[in-house]
Amino acid sequence: MKNFRRLILKLSKFFREKSFYKLAAILFFLLGLFLVSNYIHLQRTRLNQPQYGGVYREGVYEYVSNLNPFAPLNETERAILNIIYPSIFELDNGKIFSRLIKDYSFSPDKLTLKLVLKDNLKWSNGEEITTDDLLFSIELYRQYLPSETLFLKSVEFKVIDNMQFEIVMKNVDNYLPYKLTSVKIFPRKVFYDFDQENFKIDFLKTGSGPFVLEKISKIKDIQEIVLTRNEYFYPRPYLDKVVFYAYPSVKRSFDGLLLKEIDGLAGISYLEFPQNVYLSFQLNKIVLPRIVGLFFNSRKVDKKIVAYLNSVINREEIVSRVFNRQAESSESIFSPTVRRVFELGDFVSDIKVVESPSNLGNLKIEVLSSYLYPELARYLKDKFGFQIEFVEKVDLESRLATKDHVVVLMGIYYSWPPLLNYFWTSSGINVNNLSDVGLENLVQKLNSDSQVNFNQTLKEFERLVISYDANVFLVNPYYLFLLSKKIKNFDQFFLLSPESRFVKIEYWYRK
Repeated sequence: MKNFRRLILKLSKFFREKSFYKLAAILFFLLGLFLVSNYIHLQRTRLNQPQYGGVYREGVYEYVSNLNPFAPLNETERAILNIIYPSIFELDNGKIFSRLIKDYSFSPDKLTLKLVLKDNLKWSNGEEITTDDLLFSIELYRQYLPSETLFLKSVEFKVIDNMQFEIVMKNVDNYLPYKLTSVKIFPRKVFYDFDQENFKIDFLKTGSGPFVLEKISKIKDIQEIVLTRNEYFYPRPYLDKVVFYAYPSVKRSFDGLLLKEIDGLAGISYLEFPQNVYLSFQLNKIVLPRIVGLFFNSRKVDKKIVAYLNSVINREEIVSRVFNRQAESSESIFSPTVRRVFELGDFVSDIKVVESPSNLGNLKIEVLSSYLYPELARYLKDKFGFQIEFVEKVDLESRLATKDHVVVLMGIYYSWPPLLNYFWTSSGINVNNLSDVGLENLVQKLNSDSQVNFNQTLKEFERLVISYDANVFLVNPYYLFLLSKKIKNFDQFFLLSPESRFVKIEYWYRK
């Protein structure tokens, strides 16, 4: 109260003295302060907004060969091709969308899928993208990838005009839009003399994606692949270029990271992280549709062993001790993040405590001799006294095919939508050696029931598989992507596959 009175007295004295110049000075000072503050705010806002220009540089450790879109040799080639030629449909954190299709709809009987191209779509050379390019591309797929795109042989394509076309099916296929994530559109006028055996690298300088190939060169033992902005792509990409540096080894790529030769490095193991990597880089932990677990041959193993292991295995300890927190634990086929993406709700466990069987130590686990499987196997051996046999992938596949296995420690990748039939029914490897018409019926329902409740049916399949006591699901390891803190707008937490991490690269910008 005293301070307030003093302020009033001072103001009264000031105005009694009629100090006009003092008042004017104060007003000018306040005005200047306001203008400076507003300028600083505008500058900060501008700096935080995406700016055009700059280069993104990623390190990879797989050399690029010829970038033939019908015969990519590794993940790096597939990633680059995805940037130059987006598929008809893509997934953004599990949600289907398209850079090429404006609208799509099924007929009432679900036997016809109608698609409409976006307006003003152009190739990077300025030519219009039309349904002629689409039909031409379909023929290339039928010729060069007949087994991988088998569904293209069982459907009929009808062109309505330059912008609209229909896909007519003989039978309902609920997965059709997702199958089209494997189909790209190529420029007919450029690819007209395409030859699988003599692929021309210049083909990749004309694409529909946000960036197209500029050049491939080599500096000593480092290969440089430069992509430049497609000026006809909408929305206009913020970055000028995307450059891939193919290093001769993982170690050399980490050296490039620490020397700031590159802005990103993907698909690395946490075991290889340098101590000071987090100073300039952010670690993105991305979930893929996969699960690591123990998969038992139901006809060779006592269910009590499986039930016991499910009740006592400490999955969080595995996440911490084996995966250094770079994984999420899971008691089911779908880990928590996958459940969120698939909108399956939380998993409700009904695992009960079971007495330890006497023959637990006689169990021999076949383990893939790659990735982190050996380390996980040693953890399980120390905990439960299992016998361990390390096997190569080809040998394990052979034993699964002939059902010679007892229990295997491995990971399964089930894609999206989940192709679970491959792992648990007779149409695939049938890893648990089950014989259940119920599973077969649910798969059929997922594939071709026009009225199917997809999520509900997935949960039914999941419950049925769990009821057999033939699996011990453990963890879903993260796919790790180190990205410079200067690169903004990467927001992927779920990917269909590692090479799809550039699905929205047109929105990335350099700060």
